Amino acid sequence: MPTLTLIFTLIDSFAWASSNKQSGTRKRFEDWVNEWLLPQKTLGVTSTDLYAARCGILHTLTSDSDLSNKAAARRIAYAWGNGEEDILRNVLDEVGAQEIASIHMEDLFESLRLAIIAVHESAKDDPILSSRLEEASGKLYAYIPTNRDHSSKGSSKKCLQFDAAKPRD
Repeated sequence: MPTLTLIFTLIDSFAWASSNKQSGTRKRFEDWVNEWLLPQKTLGVTSTDLYAARCGILHTLTSDSDLSNKAAARRIAYAWGNGEEDILRNVLDEVGAQEIASIHMEDLFESLRLAIIAVHESAKDDPILSSRLEEASGKLYAYIPTNRDHSSKGSSKKCLQFDAAKPRD
């Protein structure tokens, strides 16, 4: 579960960072998955399946979500480590669970890794995407100087000021 939690959190974060910040979470997530993640590897799932899986994992640590409960998305079963997705798929088919998608977590992670690289590469030639990522990074990371004056001369507010654009030493 921790791996899936981190994967879905990274997708959410990159979807937000590269978006115009006007659309809701689901639309951002699905748009980013369709544009960046799914083209990287054949995963056998849709962006809606992944969004439903994200909701299930992040909100209940299960495969259940409003979308899967309404049959608007498939639940996803995961293989990991030495487990084989083909064997998982066969077992699901044998027990009559064809409505459940199967995926290997390493394939999902690899697709995410390649998508993140593709976003960063595209940002080099896309000033709008680059600007969105730069703006988002200023909200995610902050440089707080370590040699600030904590004496009574400065207020505590001054000690908490930071420059988001300044790199760490």
